[in-house]
Amino acid sequence: MELRHLRYFVVVAEEQNVTRAALRLRVAQPSLSRQIRDLEEELAVALFARTAKSIRLTERGKVFLKEAQEVLLRLEKAIQTTRSSSEAGKGRLKVGYAPSLTQEILPKGLALFEKRYPEMTVSLFDLSTAEAVQRIGERKLDLAILAKPMELERKGVNFEKIFSQPFRIAISKSDPRSRKPTIDLNRLEKERWLVLGEEDYPEYHRMLEETFRAFGIKRKTFEEYDSISGLLSAVEAGRGIALVIEGISRMKVSSVKFLIPHPTLKPLSVGVVSLSDLSIVGQEFVACLKSAEK
Repeated sequence: MELRHLRYFVVVAEEQNVTRAALRLRVAQPSLSRQIRDLEEELAVALFARTAKSIRLTERGKVFLKEAQEVLLRLEKAIQTTRSSSEAGKGRLKVGYAPSLTQEILPKGLALFEKRYPEMTVSLFDLSTAEAVQRIGERKLDLAILAKPMELERKGVNFEKIFSQPFRIAISKSDPRSRKPTIDLNRLEKERWLVLGEEDYPEYHRMLEETFRAFGIKRKTFEEYDSISGLLSAVEAGRGIALVIEGISRMKVSSVKFLIPHPTLKPLSVGVVSLSDLSIVGQEFVACLKSAEK
């Protein structure tokens, strides 16, 4: 049995007329009739009930029609997927990212992706959450690696979690409390807190508000910075303490200690934001990020 037998059978079944089916398939009618009979002989089943003026499916023919249609649909999908993958592999993937969240996973993911798609160009854009989500909605970005946004208001924009990051308290090593591995959040209500700007880091601020409200820490103690490096420099200088993700603790800041907060805080979810119709090559990039995280 060959695929052409299935195609011929499906068209004859749809047309319920060998002459019309032959015209549609652009084959000679006698040849088409012979192909159908060859198929029936191979299956040892009568697929059609024939009269001098008509042809119709038997019950077994109806069962075989459903299966044949599914086989041809799967074949067509496989062909389209393969073609899309081949074409996408020579294009450009535009990826937004938050440096403080992706300093470990992004280089590893890019290296894996390079092996699979050596002809693919990946352009990286350092963006805030709001900017990244907006550009994705406008199709100016393919995807972005971010902390889970508070709300994905744009229809069709999805978030797929890749990993979680626990929180740490950044404190100057000149502070006596830095000698211990943990720090009690219940005793920090009078601290000067150094934070990232709310406009660019809304999810970070939402988490801060929830945490500080639970431990009686007032918003007036905030001192904002526009970058992680600036924030850590201020901590190093002893201007205050900061709540950061664990990944930041791997940055080489000689005079800053990163303590485990007690009680433990809910980790920050980090993943990929994209439209629901993310391309095949975009899906491959996400798969590389997942592999890099393992």
